[in-house]
Amino acid sequence: AGSQEARFGSGDATDLRIYRDGAGMWVVNSAGPTGAHESILFSSTSDNMYFYTAGNLRFRITNLGYLLYDDAPTYANDAAADADANLPSGGLYLLTGDRTLYRKP
Repeated sequence: AGSQEARFGSGDATDLRIYRDGAGMWVVNSAGPTGAHESILFSSTSDNMYFYTAGNLRFRITNLGYLLYDDAPTYANDAAADADANLPSGGLYLLTGDRTLYRKP
């Protein structure tokens, strides 16, 4: 089997790549699915879609259509979330000890 790759762009590190390996099919905007990158994996083993930013899994969509948010920031209260300039308006977050997902106004 082995890897297969198609590259779109000018040959620099930000080219769009479509890459196939044992995990499945990747859509990547940099050197590969294991580095610090933005990518989507269409898994060949679980039939799920995985979404990564900076090489970290952020969320996934299961083959049944469920959205699983793996990397929601957690705050002590709503005021702390509102005060965080890195959490954009519309961003989702959790409160400590609470399983409810909240949306910043």
